[in-house]
Amino acid sequence: FHPHPNADSSYVLSAGSLSPAKGHWFVIEALGHIRPDIRPKLMIATPSVEVEQQAQLEQYALQHGVVVEVTSARSSQQMAQLYASAMLLAFAPS
Repeated sequence: FHPHPNADSSYVLSAGSLSPAKGHWFVIEALGHIRPDIRPKLMIATPSVEVEQQAQLEQYALQHGVVVEVTSARSSQQMAQLYASAMLLAFAPS
């Protein structure tokens, strides 16, 4: 891993399926405790987007004042770029 020289660094990355076991809900709650003026966006990278679970996560994020973007990342190249550009990686399995 090497940070990308032109990294956006304005988002926290959480990777994995959208199932509750991956802990994205916890990450949303944690980010919701950060002052809104410095709160980073949450990027969730998932191999497949489950529409119903995505809608539930987006609604939960809205309730906590967190901007969330769900992106489909299937290749290791896509994931490497997301990791390299992120402010940090959140790993919170339940």
